[in-house]
Amino acid sequence: MNKNLFIKALNRNETKDFFLGNGNYFSRNRESHNHDYVLFITGWVKEYIDISPKENLGTFFSALTDLIDDIDCQKNSLTAVLSILLGISISIRKQHYQMSDINPEIAHKFLIALKKHFLTCEFSQEEKEKIKLYSDRIRENKCDKIADAISLS
Repeated sequence: MNKNLFIKALNRNETKDFFLGNGNYFSRNRESHNHDYVLFITGWVKEYIDISPKENLGTFFSALTDLIDDIDCQKNSLTAVLSILLGISISIRKQHYQMSDINPEIAHKFLIALKKHFLTCEFSQEEKEKIKLYSDRIRENKCDKIADAISLS
């Protein structure tokens, strides 16, 4: 049996629970005591992508696009989405993969889903500041397309 939690989630059709840290997919961050989204992206997802980079990058970003299309605009989901995006940008900075490695159609759908989500949700001033902080960190990791997609301006 495969011990990779992302593969387990894919096989069980539980990727939304994986991304949000629900149930058996919750892993407590030692500092914040919240779910460790970034570790899941830079750990389990990276291991999955390494198995077959071209194909598995597409599967990962398609599953993430489905989540973004489906997720509500609640505060908890904002933290999840921003943290996942930060994890992706860290993976890209560490050269685990690049956005250009993703099938262009899948990458386009992902970026459009992000832009749509961030344009249609109404955010408080505090949430807008949080988005700006994450956007800046993501941009520092050389992920301008993702940072642009979540920009509120």
